[in-house]
Amino acid sequence: MVDDETYIQELYAEVLPLAGHQVVDQAFNGREAVDMYAKLAPPPDVVIMDVRMPIMDGLEASRQILHKHPRARIVLISADATVKNRAHEVAVLGFLQKPFSVEALLRVLAGPAAVDPAPRKTP
Repeated sequence: MVDDETYIQELYAEVLPLAGHQVVDQAFNGREAVDMYAKLAPPPDVVIMDVRMPIMDGLEASRQILHKHPRARIVLISADATVKNRAHEVAVLGFLQKPFSVEALLRVLAGPAAVDPAPRKTP
């Protein structure tokens, strides 16, 4: 999970295990996410990443992660609807616009691409 808001991370940490997901680590900005992803072995099945964060935003962090790890699965989250097209240009697994329901997040995580995505090209 990557979000600069502690209460959002706490919410994910409470809800995701109820649906059978395990939270393996947390980061508070994109730079931490890039560094952490490189160190995690095995890598997480899915990264849930906010877009607006200090130090490095989620779009740039996603670009950097996907550049080094093309099979990484990242779901970007933002209140800004205009980010959706840019998120898909980065080739992330999915995009959710805030506010969204827990059910919507779980649907994205359970979708076929979350299980075994095809390799993607990164910019």
